[in-house]
Amino acid sequence: RAPNGRAADAPAAKAGTRETPHPIGSVIESKDWRVVVNTVTLAATDAVVAANRFNDPPAAGSEYILVNYSVTYIGDDVNGQTPSFVSVAYVTADGRTVNSYDKNVVEPDPISSNALYKGGSATGNEAFEVPSATAGQGVLAVRPGMLGDKVFVAAK
Repeated sequence: RAPNGRAADAPAAKAGTRETPHPIGSVIESKDWRVVVNTVTLAATDAVVAANRFNDPPAAGSEYILVNYSVTYIGDDVNGQTPSFVSVAYVTADGRTVNSYDKNVVEPDPISSNALYKGGSATGNEAFEVPSATAGQGVLAVRPGMLGDKVFVAAK
């Protein structure tokens, strides 16, 4: 009990964890990168398959989702850095990690891999093949740079 005789409040859950992910649109930062997940499009199979004639449909029971995000380089490297230092993965409801490169497809409007310099930004999509039955129940694991801490964002 709290000193005033009332029941003590439970400590607030830490935001950005897998159990309490940040909402879409949250700013995630490290020393070098600022990342914002702009949108997550569930059931994006038609858009992904139509983006490139060589894109295969997802496996039975799976669908493509599209994650649109923006990265801004806020570091000081005079040579710049590539957005590929930022990683986004999808974590299924049962705790398995799905990477965009697990299924090789060309996304509609993919995020650029060209070097960015201080203040430079890029926005684009990554596609993930995820289980259809629980697609909206997963979370995104966002790492703002190779040395940044992984932060979780809701998929919807």
